[in-house]
Amino acid sequence: MSKFEILKSKGKSLYTLAVLNKLIYILFCLIFPVLALTGPIVTRLGYGDNIIVITLILWIIIMTGLVVLARIINNNVVKHGELLLTGKGFKKSISGLTEFITYDEIKEIKIRKHIRNIFYSSNNDSSKTYLVTIITDTKTERFVTSSQSCDYPDTNLKDFFRKLEKHTGRKVNLT
Repeated sequence: MSKFEILKSKGKSLYTLAVLNKLIYILFCLIFPVLALTGPIVTRLGYGDNIIVITLILWIIIMTGLVVLARIINNNVVKHGELLLTGKGFKKSISGLTEFITYDEIKEIKIRKHIRNIFYSSNNDSSKTYLVTIITDTKTERFVTSSQSCDYPDTNLKDFFRKLEKHTGRKVNLT
């Protein structure tokens, strides 16, 4: 039995936060190769040391901007409810409304990375949150959950559903 937080956004939509996070992730991955290639190119072209200093200052400004954007994303995501995963099903509680769904009712579960940790990772795939889609016969539910369990921090949502797929045979689409 594990508890995960169901999250919502304070101001911006969760989709906007995910797009911003992807942009930060791409910029963060590109900044180091660009900085590494700038030094040899500048020395080969014969420019002075001013270009290298300007590049380093630009790198510091970009890294500061990335840190600020990551903090904005982290501050906009707040707890909205709880997802309690058990051996027989899961219990979803949002704002006092509680719903229990057994694994027999579920046709398919889809889990996708939503917001990634850029500077420090708490799990093996660097996700901070997941977008979970649960498809049953009567409805489709989508919500964003934290990647790590509240009561057992070593438990990851994706790992829990991998184990569930092995034990119950239910299809879990992990992307």
